[in-house]
Amino acid sequence: MYDDDHFKASVPKFVTPPTQNEWFSVLDQLLNDKAYNPSQILNEFYKYAGPSVRSLTWFLAQHCFILGFIPDDWKLAYIFPISKPIDWDCNITKTRPIILLNTLRKATIKVLTNHLSRILAKHSVLKGRNYAGLSEGSIKIPIKLMQMVMKNAK
Repeated sequence: MYDDDHFKASVPKFVTPPTQNEWFSVLDQLLNDKAYNPSQILNEFYKYAGPSVRSLTWFLAQHCFILGFIPDDWKLAYIFPISKPIDWDCNITKTRPIILLNTLRKATIKVLTNHLSRILAKHSVLKGRNYAGLSEGSIKIPIKLMQMVMKNAK
């Protein structure tokens, strides 16, 4: 067993819990009409939930950051093969797999990704084409380069 003070000290300082506004913003950006996730709860439930449910999910997300821990159930992913518009004859290569993840896991990871993106951009950690993955970056140049290489190869 560990004591809480020792464990909290080992969590990096940049991993700050989401603010209430930040968490609610991530919930508001959840897409509608998506497949059920493993918990059998649609995105719309969290998106349109009342203040007490939204606050409860915020409390849970905060503690994931504070403790540096995510629930074991969130580590599970369910892969479902969706058949293409041809007879699949039990051949998995003729299917389109989809992966279902827990919505709260996705929202928590989105907050973490946003935090990391801001830090990487602020300190210019990524340079050149690696910067394209950040929200302030652009993928226009790498795409243009790939188009030129493909055209040249033809």
